[in-house]
Amino acid sequence: KAKAAGAKHFIASSDAEAMKNAAGSLDLILDTVSACHDSEPYAAMLDKKGTLCLLGLQTTPVAVNATQFVFNRIAVTGSLIGGIKNTQEMIDFCVEKKLYPEIKIIDAKEIPEALKNLNDGNDAGVRYVIDCKTIK
Repeated sequence: KAKAAGAKHFIASSDAEAMKNAAGSLDLILDTVSACHDSEPYAAMLDKKGTLCLLGLQTTPVAVNATQFVFNRIAVTGSLIGGIKNTQEMIDFCVEKKLYPEIKIIDAKEIPEALKNLNDGNDAGVRYVIDCKTIK
């Protein structure tokens, strides 16, 4: 899906060999995962002076290998949603590049199945949108 959306390269975090081969190859990682997870495998893919930007809001502390970060001058930063201006810039960029989310509109009765899919890893990469007319 990533390549179909225009990505030149893609690394599946579930592919240990690909993760290993990508060590030190990235300048920036946008970590959008909001579930608690280990950031260390991602940080290993950063080159010197790389940046790990946390966009997903984890509820537990993020542990990092301080030696790796200090000696490679890797930065950790975070960002919340921007204001209206930033959101509009992002939408304009997506329209220009023809980047659109894959969504599935579901009835309220389908919420349990959607939650199960999300908990199981959401391999389809779908964003679920609940049709509010179906909420009773």
